[in-house]
Amino acid sequence: MSRGSFYDNTNEEELIASTQTNSTNAASSATAAAASAASAAASYDAFDDRYLGTKSSDPTTDNDSNTLVDGALYFNTSNNVMMVYDLGNTTWNRTTPTSSDQTKINTVSGIQANVTTVAGISSDVTTVAGISSDIAAVEDIKANVTSVAGIASNVTSVAGNATNINAVAGNATNINAAGTHATTASTKATEAAASATTASAKATLTAADAVATAADVVSSAANAASAAATYDNFDDRYLGSKSSAPTVDNDGNSLVVGALYFDSTAAVMKVNTASGWVNTSSATLATMERFVFTATANQTVFSGADAGGDTLAIVVGAEIVTLNGVVLEITADYTVTTSSVTLTSGAAVGDELNVYAFGNFEIANHYTKAAADALYNAKASLSGAAFTGAITTNSTFDGVDVATRDGVLTSTTTTANAALPKAGGAMTGAITTNSTFDGRDVGTDGTKLDGIEASATADQTDEEIQDIVGAMLTGNTESGITVAYQDADGTIDFTVASQTDENFTTADHSKLDGIAANANNYVHPNHSGEVTSTADGATVIADNVVDEANLKVSNAPTNGYVLTAQSGNTGGLTWAADSTTDSTKMPLAGGAFTGAVTTNSTFDGVDIATRDAVLTTTTTTANAALPKAGGTMSGTLAAASVTVAGNAVGTLTTDNDGSFSMSASNNFKCTPSGNFTLTFTNIVAQAGNILLVNSGGHTVTAHANTKVDAKFLSTVSTAGTYLLAYFSDGTNVYMTNSAIYT
Repeated sequence: MSRGSFYDNTNEEELIASTQTNSTNAASSATAAAASAASAAASYDAFDDRYLGTKSSDPTTDNDSNTLVDGALYFNTSNNVMMVYDLGNTTWNRTTPTSSDQTKINTVSGIQANVTTVAGISSDVTTVAGISSDIAAVEDIKANVTSVAGIASNVTSVAGNATNINAVAGNATNINAAGTHATTASTKATEAAASATTASAKATLTAADAVATAADVVSSAANAASAAATYDNFDDRYLGSKSSAPTVDNDGNSLVVGALYFDSTAAVMKVNTASGWVNTSSATLATMERFVFTATANQTVFSGADAGGDTLAIVVGAEIVTLNGVVLEITADYTVTTSSVTLTSGAAVGDELNVYAFGNFEIANHYTKAAADALYNAKASLSGAAFTGAITTNSTFDGVDVATRDGVLTSTTTTANAALPKAGGAMTGAITTNSTFDGRDVGTDGTKLDGIEASATADQTDEEIQDIVGAMLTGNTESGITVAYQDADGTIDFTVASQTDENFTTADHSKLDGIAANANNYVHPNHSGEVTSTADGATVIADNVVDEANLKVSNAPTNGYVLTAQSGNTGGLTWAADSTTDSTKMPLAGGAFTGAVTTNSTFDGVDIATRDAVLTTTTTTANAALPKAGGTMSGTLAAASVTVAGNAVGTLTTDNDGSFSMSASNNFKCTPSGNFTLTFTNIVAQAGNILLVNSGGHTVTAHANTKVDAKFLSTVSTAGTYLLAYFSDGTNVYMTNSAIYT
C-alpha cells in the first residue's frame, strides 16, 4: 500500500474508527507476543541456570551471577570432564572416575579371584597373624620339648647307674617336678586384600540453545492514517493463529518473506521464507530492532548509527520502514541493503525515519515448552533418581567399556558377598597355603607341633609329676638297692641292703690301706661240718642247715617278706615287707606320688622348673590357637597370601532394632516392629548385606554415618522385603537397596 492511497477513501470518520479498532487489536497481539517471548526467555533462563556451558574451572555462580542450583552442570575444558554441582556439600563433583580411580578399578577387576579368596577367610588370617609370636615361641623351644619328651628313657639310664642313684638318694626330697605336655596348635592364614570397588554410571545432558527476545510493541500511529497503514503492514506480516499453513495474507495478497503465523495444530510459531513456511521458536515472535533517524534536508540514504547510537543492521525483506509514522512500500518508496535504507524521494529537514528490522530465525527439530517439560521431567536428576528402563551403549563411556566392567563387578560382587569379612566369622572348611603366613611356614610349624603328644594337657600337678617319677624309680631292679615312693609325703626312700663287690666304700678302702704292700695271697683253710671249705677259699653250706638262728634274724618270716638290715635287732637282720610292694614307697615299676618331688639342681642335665614354665607358656599359646579342624576366630587376621580350599560362609546375625554392630557379623536379618534409624556401630572397613523384612511398612531413616541416595529411604519404608548391601570405609557406611521382593 503506497503512502498516497490511504487518502482516496471518501468516508474519513468511518475509516478512522475502523483503524482505531485495528490498532487496539494489533497492540493486544503484540502484548501476547511479548508475553510468549517472556515465557520463552524464562524457559531458557531455567535451562541456562542448569547447564552453564564450557568453563576452565569450577564456577561459583551461574551465568546470571546467581546462586548455583543443585544438579547444575558444566563441561570442564581443563580436564575434559562433565562436572555436577552438589548443593548439600557446595562442591563440584566429577561424573566420571579419575584415571587413578580407573586404574584401581581395572586392578580390582584383574584380581577378583584373589579378592574373593581373601574376603572369605579374612577373620582366620587376622587370628593367625595375632598368634604369630606364639608359633615362634613353640619353634624356639622345640629342642626342649624333644628333650622332655624323651625323659623316660633317660631316667631308665640313670636307674642303671648305681653310683649316680646313691648320689641322687642323698637329695631325694629336692627333686623337682617334671612334665612335658603341649596341645596341638594349627595355624591358618588368609591374604588380606582390598575389596573391590564399584563403578558408577554417568550421564550427560544436551540441550539446544534457547532464545530470549521480546518484541517491541509497534508504536501507535501518529494519526489515523498512519495507524491504519501500520496495522495493515503488521497484518501482512503477522497472520495470527491458523490450523494450517496459509498461502496468502489476511488481505488475500501474496505472502511477504518474514510473515508469521501461529500453527495451532502443531502449537508452534512459523515464519515464511523463500523456501516456504518453517518453524521459528517456541511461541515467540521474530526478534526485532527499531532504528530511529532524524533527516537532514533532502536526505535519501540512512545508515550507520541512529539517534540512539545503534548501528543499522537489516535482514533484507524482513523490515518495516516508516517516515513520520507513514509505512513506506519497498521499491516504490525505498530500496534496502543489509546496512542501509535509500528513499526514492529525499526527506525534509526534521522528518523521522523509523526502521523496524526483524530477525527471522529457525531452530531445527525443536520442542514445544510442554514437550520440553515432559522430556526434562523424564530425565534423571543428577542428585539421584530411579530409572524406569535400561541404559545401553554400543561403545565406551569415558573410555570404559561399561558392559564389560559391569560383568566384572557383578562377578566381584558375587565373590565378595560369599567372602568372610575381616571382622571374623566361622570357616566351614580347611585353609591351605603354598607360601608363608607373616613370614612363618605354617606347614613346617604344623609338622613340628604334630610331634607333640596328642593328648598332652596344659600342665601337670605336683601329685601327677610325683606319681610319674615315683613310678619310674620304683620300677628299678638294681641288685642290692630298694626304692620306695612315699605317696603320703611325696618322698622317695632308697635302701641299700648289702655291699657287693661293685660297691667300694670308704670302709673297704680303709681295709685295703691296712694290707702290706707285698702281702702274700691268703690261703683259706679247709673246714668240715655244716659249712665246708677247701684251700681255694670256696665255702659250701650244706642243704637245710641255714635258718633264722644261724643267720641271727630277729623275727620269723612272712610270705613275701625280704631280709633287711636292722641295726636295732639282734644279729642286725630282720624280715620286712618288700619295698617294691610297700604302699608308702614308690615301686620301680612306677606309681603315683602323693607329695611333691623337688630338686635344687637339674634332672639328667635338664632344669625341670624352667622347662615347666616354658611348657606352661606353650600350653597357654596352644589353647589360644585355632584347631586345624576349624573354629570361630575372635579377632582379625592379616597375611600376605591365603588360599581357601573349601567354602567360606559368614554368620547371619538377627538384629531387629535397626542398629547393626560390625563386630558381631557382616550379614544381618532385620524384622522391625516400628520406625527405626539405620545405624552401624563398631564401624570397620568391611562389606556385607542386610535382609530387611519391613512387612509393616515402618518408616526408615538414616544415621549421619549411613550414606544413602534420595530414593533409598522412601523405597525401603514401603511395606515389603528388601536386600540391602553396604560397604564401609571405616568411617562411613554406603548403602544400596534392591527392588521389593515378591
